[in-house]
Parts: sequence; C-alpha cells; structure tokens
Amino acid sequence: MAQQTTAPQGQNDSFELKEGQINIFTNQKRENDTQPHYWGKLMINGVEKRVSLWKNVGKSGNPYLGGQVQDYQPKEDAPQSSAIQSAIADVDSDNGSFM
Repeated sequence: MAQQTTAPQGQNDSFELKEGQINIFTNQKRENDTQPHYWGKLMINGVEKRVSLWKNVGKSGNPYLGGQVQDYQPKEDAPQSSAIQSAIADVDSDNGSFM
C-alpha cells in the first residue's frame, strides 16, 4: 500500500511512501534544542509513523543521530504543542558517523 506524503514547508512535491520506506527532511523551522534537527515519516505494516532525529555526540566524541518514532497524527488532529519533547540518551557510538 503506497501513501502520498507532502514535502516540507508547503512545497508542491509529493513523495510516495511505500512499506518499509522512510523519508527524512532537514527541519528548516528549528528554533531550539527541543525541536529535532531532522524529521520525516516511515511506513510500517501499513501505518504511517513520524520520525524525529537530533544530532548528538557520544562520550568518545563520535557524532551520531538519536531520535524517536511516534504514531503520525495529521496536523488538524495533532495535540496543541509548540515542540516535540524528548530526552535523548547520550549513547557512546564507535561505529562511525552519519554526519
């Protein structure tokens, strides 16, 4: 089952979200540390999920991305909130870098 997802900042491009696929975008409206650096959507078992990712640095100094996956709620159904609240554990990652 494919589902259309809209590009960030009201662009006219659409992305077809297929089973097991994830689309990640830079958060161009980020204003503080509680807001993710990147956001996107993921399709698992026909259910669309929202992904939020933050840039982090592990204890060894290696950069990594940490984040969370939540049930997707379209904007009109979403609870009133100015930012996604999240606590990111400082994980020591020696397996390379995404950045």
